Amino acid sequence: MYIDRINPDLPEGRLLVSERGFELKDPTLPISPVPLEQKADKLFQYIEQHGFEKKTILNIRRTYSRVSARGGPRSIEKYNALLRERPADKTFLARWLLYDYYDMLPSGKSIHASNYADLSPYYRNLVDNGMRAGQKAGIRNLTISVEASVTTNFMHYLQELNVNDLTQLTEKQVRDYTRNGTCGPMILYRVSVFLRRYASAYNDATVASVLHFFPKEKLVRRLYQALTGEERKALEEFLLSKECPLCKRDRAVVILMLYLGMRSNDVGNLRLGDIDWEHNQIKFLQGKTLGEMTLPLRPVVGNALYDYITDERPKCGEDRLFISHRPHAGAYGKCSINGITNRAYALAGIRKGNVRKGTHLLRHSLADEMVNQGNDITIVTKTLGHLNPNTTLGYMSSNIEQLRSCALSIEPFPVTSKYYRHE
Repeated sequence: MYIDRINPDLPEGRLLVSERGFELKDPTLPISPVPLEQKADKLFQYIEQHGFEKKTILNIRRTYSRVSARGGPRSIEKYNALLRERPADKTFLARWLLYDYYDMLPSGKSIHASNYADLSPYYRNLVDNGMRAGQKAGIRNLTISVEASVTTNFMHYLQELNVNDLTQLTEKQVRDYTRNGTCGPMILYRVSVFLRRYASAYNDATVASVLHFFPKEKLVRRLYQALTGEERKALEEFLLSKECPLCKRDRAVVILMLYLGMRSNDVGNLRLGDIDWEHNQIKFLQGKTLGEMTLPLRPVVGNALYDYITDERPKCGEDRLFISHRPHAGAYGKCSINGITNRAYALAGIRKGNVRKGTHLLRHSLADEMVNQGNDITIVTKTLGHLNPNTTLGYMSSNIEQLRSCALSIEPFPVTSKYYRHE
C-alpha cells in the first residue's frame, strides 16, 4: 500500500485512518474558519457537477445527515463516535471530516489506511523525515512512497516486539522478519536504502549504527523465460487480427508496450498532449529516471491509439490518455495496465501455466527483438530510455534462450553419464 504522509495536499497527509478511528496527521495545520453547516451546500453542488455516481451522492448526503444531527462543535471525537456507530460509512465520514476541517473537496481517490497510523511518534517522525530526505535527494515520489511503506511495515513489526526505538534492534530480529514468510530479503534492502538516506541527511548515529544488520546490495536478477519468437508472433497476430476480442483501449495499451517497450507506469501516465501527431512522435517524462523520452509513433501504434481516442475513449476533461470506461466517485480513474496485459496473454493463448507474465515481459521482448535484428546495444539503450548501457545488458543476461545459444557442447569430452546424471 503506497502512502504519502508528508504532503498536506493529499488526504493521507491530513488524516490518518486506522482500526482505532480517525486522527489528524498534524493538529497544528490551519483549520477552516467556516462551520460545516454554512458550507455543506458547496460540497453538494460539487459532487453533482463533477459526475459522482448516484449511489455515492446518496451516501454522502445520508452521512451528512448523521453528522449534522449529532450537532455540537467541530471535533474529531464526534466523527469517531459516528464511525463506531456505523463503520461502513468510514469513507464518507472521512470526506466530510476533511471538508469540515480543511475545506478539502472529495476526489475519486480512496483514503488509504496503513500501519503508519499505529506507529509511535518516534517511528512516525523517522518515516516522515526519511521521506523528506528522499525528496531533497531528488528521488521520485513513487519510489519514496514504496520505500516508506515497506519501512512502515517493518517498524510496526518492531513495535509488536516491544522494540520501541532502533537502539534496541538486534540482527536476529532483522533476520526473523524475512523468515516469518511475510516478505523476502529484497524488502529489507529497500528498508536499508530508506534508513541509510535518512541517517545521512539527519546525521542520526543511532540509525547508522544498525545499518550493518541489513542487506547492502540487491539480489542478483533471476533468470526467466523470455517471450519466444513464436509467442511474440502469436501475440502480434492476435492484436492485429480484425477479430481481436480486446476493447480498443486494451488493444492500444498492449500494442504500445510491445512495439515501443514503454514501462507500464509510463503508459498509465501518458497524456493526450504527449502524442505529437504532426511529427509522428510520442514525448513524455519517464517516471523512473525523470528523463525526457521521444519515441517514434510507428503506424501500428498510431493507428491503435487513433481508433481508441476517436471511437471509444469517454468524452471528458481528463487529460490522461488511458482511463476507465466509466467514472467512479465522480472521476475517471486509471486502468490496470498489468491486468490488461495478462488478459491479452490469456486470450492469445500464450504464457500459460506457472511462468512469468506481466508488462515488463513486453519491454524485454522488444530488447531481444532489436538485438536479434542486429541493432547495436547503444540503440537499444536509447530506445528503452536506460541511463546506462549496463542496465540494458542486464536485460540480455536474463534471457535464458540467448544464454542457451552461448552454451558449449560437452560431446567432445570423455565424460560418462554417471558424472553428470542427476538421480
